[in-house]
Amino acid sequence: MISSNDHVRPGERIGDYSIKEQIAIGGFGTVWRAIHVESERVAAIKVLHAHLVSSEILVLRLEREARAIALMRHPNIVDLYDHGRLPDGRPYLVMEYLTGQDLGTHIALRGTLSPEKVMPILDQLGSALTAAHAHGIVHRDLKASNVFLSGTDRELRVVLFDFGIAKLLGNQGPKLTLSSSLLGSPACISPEQILGQAVDARTDVYALGSLTYQMLVGHPPFSGASPTSILTMHLEEYPPHPSHYGDVLPIFDSVVMKAMSKEPDARYQSVADFVAAFWAAKNESESAPSKSAGLDAATLALGLFVDVQAEADALDEPDDALLDDLESLVPEAARVLEARGFLLAYERGNSALFVTSLPSDPAAEAALREQEVNTALSLLDVMRVRPTCDPRVRVNLYLHVDEAVIQGQQVKSGRLLDCSSWTPAVAGDHVVAGGAVFASGDVLRGLGLKSQLLSPSSPIHRVEDPLSEL
Repeated sequence: MISSNDHVRPGERIGDYSIKEQIAIGGFGTVWRAIHVESERVAAIKVLHAHLVSSEILVLRLEREARAIALMRHPNIVDLYDHGRLPDGRPYLVMEYLTGQDLGTHIALRGTLSPEKVMPILDQLGSALTAAHAHGIVHRDLKASNVFLSGTDRELRVVLFDFGIAKLLGNQGPKLTLSSSLLGSPACISPEQILGQAVDARTDVYALGSLTYQMLVGHPPFSGASPTSILTMHLEEYPPHPSHYGDVLPIFDSVVMKAMSKEPDARYQSVADFVAAFWAAKNESESAPSKSAGLDAATLALGLFVDVQAEADALDEPDDALLDDLESLVPEAARVLEARGFLLAYERGNSALFVTSLPSDPAAEAALREQEVNTALSLLDVMRVRPTCDPRVRVNLYLHVDEAVIQGQQVKSGRLLDCSSWTPAVAGDHVVAGGAVFASGDVLRGLGLKSQLLSPSSPIHRVEDPLSEL
């Protein structure tokens, strides 16, 4: 439906173009499909919302986008046909009309992309960004929704657009931001942007590394309850390696994680260097054993069983508050644990099993066991301070190590899935008010803890664990 505030209607003219239909609407503007009245060329026209025309910053943003695109004529950067202002002062851009879907939609439909599917996207995006950097332009808002895929897999064209907050290096014109605002979207934003520091080509390297991570594993490197929590993760944390999630070979880990280094000097110094490193890893991976070979082979994995219980007499006549609290805990645990790379093996009523594979390297395997013990302790902290906390509800978390068959993003089978065989042995006769974390001896091996009953005060627990803020 067309907003009455925009004063644009099908059949009206903008420059030499006749408006046909609205095709997209966002926070800053509306995009229309239009036809050139003489050549009948189809175009997309972006118009700033009428109620925003009084914002000098947003008007400058659209005009900056026109200037940035005009400087670059590149097959992987959206083509600009014309630009101007409507009688009421709103700026507009006339751009090529693209058919296909944005990369975010593509990932949502596909789930994950293999390195073979990532490579042509990365290659063309790298070419576009290299061209922009050669013109002294840093995109600063590279994300899946700003990348468009047109054509077919065999003749794929990747198009980068939305240069509205692009930085023209050395430009002394008016700034596009206020002191209280942040330029860039949380999904792929670099630490230096968050801190308001100087940006350069390496800023886009970080964003491209984050976007590559998302293509490989199916979701951005960081997720949280709020944009602020995601920004904090970009500043202070590293996500699990891509190979942690299943079908990604470890050979790609170092490439992606280097691109996402917190310090610009530690990253690849150009987009071209990053793309070349990914190419080299892809070529090497083709001669390496595939993770998909032997899909039925069991691997060592760590299971985290979430068991939510209520006091026996409370269930005799349960009230709404009790039932609501019981039903909310497993979904909340799933949100937290899946963000940390766990796979949901199964859910049964008010209990669920989450599984993550363990690396073969002994040091890395021990480090991951320690990390996931802290994950469980922090999750228990979150559960204990939940707004709906009912004192009649107890949350027990059980950790165990055993074999599991993991295929892609699914846990197929294995001894680890038989929770009834190990949760009683782990917990013993302990009943702790509010719940507790129980870990088997195999989980705690070499971690300096002998007790299988853990609490948030256990020496292994780190107060700064990221889950404590969720």
